Amino acid sequence: MSVLLWQIKGESQIEVDGVEFLLSAGLAVWIPYRVRHSFTVGPNSSALPMFFPDDQIGFRVPTIVPIEDHVETACLALISSYYSLIAPPTDLTAIVWTLIAAQSSVPDGLRLPTSLPALRIARGILLDTGDRRTLAAWSRAVHLSTRSIERAFIAETGLTWRQWRDACRMERAAQLLAGSTASVATIAGRVGFSTHSSFTRAFREFHGTSPTTYREIAGQLAPVTIVSERDTPPAIRRVVGL
Repeated sequence: MSVLLWQIKGESQIEVDGVEFLLSAGLAVWIPYRVRHSFTVGPNSSALPMFFPDDQIGFRVPTIVPIEDHVETACLALISSYYSLIAPPTDLTAIVWTLIAAQSSVPDGLRLPTSLPALRIARGILLDTGDRRTLAAWSRAVHLSTRSIERAFIAETGLTWRQWRDACRMERAAQLLAGSTASVATIAGRVGFSTHSSFTRAFREFHGTSPTTYREIAGQLAPVTIVSERDTPPAIRRVVGL
């Protein structure tokens, strides 16, 4: 079975497929079937697992997802069903999966590296876009020089390591702005920025608008059908699926 480990309170030290990270409250990590993993729940902390049949559609790589309010309700119902003798009237695993899948995906237009060390780094970034490790730190983790890592990313993805990481961060930020009620400051932290101003500057450079404006426009466009995409900014097209 695949596992979705939800951090309810505090934090846990997680290792998934050789990548180590801290899982903070309000987040969950999807661990695919047969992926090696271990975790240690911190003091005064709690984490709850949810289980998904190995033949159920799921993320192919370990993935961190935020548990927003609307997802939390479904997760609590699923966990409660484990301790009930009465079968739930609906497929709660399918409902939870549908909700978290809508929040998390590999950014369109990005190619994954093909060499093993670079692929491991890419998966680590996708797992947690808030990971603030430098290239030097990743280099030590995969036992490969920074120069070799840069060569691999450029040759295999067309982007430098930093460009690839930043693209992941900005696309993830756009998803959270359009699909959650989290504050801009909270989203900034989730995608690896220590200050609101540095996040806003990077977001504007990447998407061509501020995070606040992006959220406002996405909220206006998401519920309607757009007949022509010609006049719609590329960043907003991604929000509404054009």
